[in-house]
Amino acid sequence: MQCVLRRLLLPEDDQLTVFRKKLLLTSCVVAIVLFTVWGFVEPEYFLFVPPFEPCIIGGLVLLVQLLVERRIRKGVVEFMLYSCSVSVLYGDWQNAVRNDGRTWPPFVILVDISLMCSLPVRVNKTLIAMVSIWLVITAIESWLRFGLFDVGYGLLPSQEERREEMCGCDTLPCPKNSTKALQTFTVPFGIFLLDFYFTRGFASGLQKERKSMQNVITASEWIAECLSRFDLEGAETALTDSPLPPPLQTAFDSILANLHTYRPYLPQSCFERFREDFSGSDDSDDCGGSLSHSSTD
Repeated sequence: MQCVLRRLLLPEDDQLTVFRKKLLLTSCVVAIVLFTVWGFVEPEYFLFVPPFEPCIIGGLVLLVQLLVERRIRKGVVEFMLYSCSVSVLYGDWQNAVRNDGRTWPPFVILVDISLMCSLPVRVNKTLIAMVSIWLVITAIESWLRFGLFDVGYGLLPSQEERREEMCGCDTLPCPKNSTKALQTFTVPFGIFLLDFYFTRGFASGLQKERKSMQNVITASEWIAECLSRFDLEGAETALTDSPLPPPLQTAFDSILANLHTYRPYLPQSCFERFREDFSGSDDSDDCGGSLSHSSTD
């Protein structure tokens, strides 16, 4: 996983972009591996069309796009989210037909991915509308039984299996087999852990980005103040001690080089004026320590 992640990262990626790439890479791998293993281990579990193909296809498309282009295309992420939403809803219908644990909660992860990747608002609205309408439909079906679950019952291969799925056992609650018991545990617990992992990573990335931006602002203020006082030595020290983004570093280096070039041709009165302009400043000693030295050059 780490080797693939290093392949995805670019030198100019900021903290937020790095987190988003890690998020999408993890989501693709988890979706592909989970649904593939589920399909091979329990092929007889599905009614007639397995629900995992759309999510696997969406995950593979996004994974290939990330590996080839090494940048995030929001349209491909949107395609992956919609593909997985189809798989989740279809799998939830199959579980509802079998009176098994519901599998719609992964929509929480899909909405998290949409929010953290800053996808258009319509994507969030669509995902929320899909799961909301689906929950309303299944609730009405459980109440009125208009036939949605009966379609699934009719797809079971034998009358005996139909009776077993509908009645389950003589005494309630019916025991579950190991596969269903494991699914009942892993789905909600896995969603809880993934949601915590994604949210914590997103919050940490934002905090690092904010701290980095604050350091850049502070360093830029210090350098700009030194340059305004013609304290070139202080500005050079600030540039050395405070790493800046490459474009900003290049701009300040160019300004310093120009000022060093102009400095011998400035009259002494200019330096006297600099001293007078900043002599009353409360923090004139921050960058003004070398001002008297520069005025004597």
